[in-house]
Amino acid sequence: TILFPAREKLPSLLTGATGNAALRIPGSGIAIDLAKAFAAPLTATSANISGRPPAETPSDVRAYFGDAIDLIIDSGRAPGGQPSTIVDATVNPPVILRQGRIVLDLH
Repeated sequence: TILFPAREKLPSLLTGATGNAALRIPGSGIAIDLAKAFAAPLTATSANISGRPPAETPSDVRAYFGDAIDLIIDSGRAPGGQPSTIVDATVNPPVILRQGRIVLDLH
């Protein structure tokens, strides 16, 4: 996941009013298939509340977000493991905010 400054015209709903956006290529086959089917980028948040463990089942997602979600695609239990690596490219030089599945050394 790479965090970068968002263009001014990007709605604050998509930036969380931070002025930043993030780009991530998911490891999930179904997420990639959805993006291919729409032939466009998808916007999404992570399936957890900040600071809480990731949701691994549709029941977990519903417990976190309740009726705020219109649709859940049940593709089974999400694979556990390490979260994504997050790189903050809003600063120079970029900084690793979270070391995850992809191990980076920016020095």
